[in-house]
Amino acid sequence: MRMDLKQGFQKHTFIYVIAAIVVFSVTIVASILLHPGFSLFDPNSSLSRMGKLGDPVGWVFDVGMFVTGVFLLLFSIGMSYVYRGKTGKYYAMVLFFVASIMYIGFSVSPYGTLYHTPLAQTFFLLASISILIWSAFSIRDGEKAMAIVLILLTISAYGVYAFYEIFGFPMAELYGGIVTSIWALYVGFIDAKRYYLKKYAPEGN
Repeated sequence: MRMDLKQGFQKHTFIYVIAAIVVFSVTIVASILLHPGFSLFDPNSSLSRMGKLGDPVGWVFDVGMFVTGVFLLLFSIGMSYVYRGKTGKYYAMVLFFVASIMYIGFSVSPYGTLYHTPLAQTFFLLASISILIWSAFSIRDGEKAMAIVLILLTISAYGVYAFYEIFGFPMAELYGGIVTSIWALYVGFIDAKRYYLKKYAPEGN
């Protein structure tokens, strides 16, 4: 039973990633449509304001973020099993597991509540560190091309945050989400196949 559960997590990592991206994208689009005055380029706003406590349609954003967080959590568990004992990338996925919990946390603590902002900020910080750790071990393992691209994208995400008054804070958040999505797609598809389906047999424990 335990083996079946582990294999299930490992085999479905790409499904979890796709589900997370689809739910996130639909949630953002639906929430923007429900908030006609919202602008991605407003430096004084944020995506989370569409789920503000007391907003009659804010639940759309909050529920969507919660479901996205659950899929990210499943993804991190699956890739932890894939990587464990095979590469240091495992540590990146353990950290992303914690980041996913922070993601779920800010979804159940809507904008306007005490813990929302620190939870959201902690997620973005841990997610970016996870990507950098993953990239470092990828370079060590001789898988340099995508690692370098992701390092540059992560640095650029911090640059967009630094100049949020130009790009808009919601756009900075969205860009960070796009960078994380690119990484997760690569990990959940390419690396999942490389480390689970091709190079290694499934672990027996």
